[in-house]
Amino acid sequence: LVKLGTEEVEVLSLRRISPYDLDSTQDIVFSMRARRNRKVDSFNLLVLVCDPVYLNTVGVAFSEDIVWPDHNDQTEFEIRIPEHHLSKGKYFLDVITGSGTLTSSFRYYHSVYKTLTFKVEKFDKNIITEWHRYWGESTYPMKVNILH
Repeated sequence: LVKLGTEEVEVLSLRRISPYDLDSTQDIVFSMRARRNRKVDSFNLLVLVCDPVYLNTVGVAFSEDIVWPDHNDQTEFEIRIPEHHLSKGKYFLDVITGSGTLTSSFRYYHSVYKTLTFKVEKFDKNIITEWHRYWGESTYPMKVNILH
């Protein structure tokens, strides 16, 4: 693990919930346990979907503001990335906490690289669009739920 940032919100652990072998229509789902080291009311989550073959980022998921629950400095979140339509192949995720937006500045709190591997086994041929890894980045929606 390589760490980068100011660590206001630190990633303590990540766990894949979705199966290792996915098809292109299944959501990428994982849990994240995080700790608030300094008083922040909210943060954003940036998830990069990376291709280990070409060593590039093929997709980006960015959250709305995640409001930190008042009752606890450690919390577990469920992160769901639907509609990724990735082509067949192996991937890993980079997970980054911070504040800001994708279109302006983003302040990094904590980063965990080369984690949560998975493989897309099947691509549903009924889907009209497919994003090939060598075309560059695509942006995905993200849903974040507080577990406890």
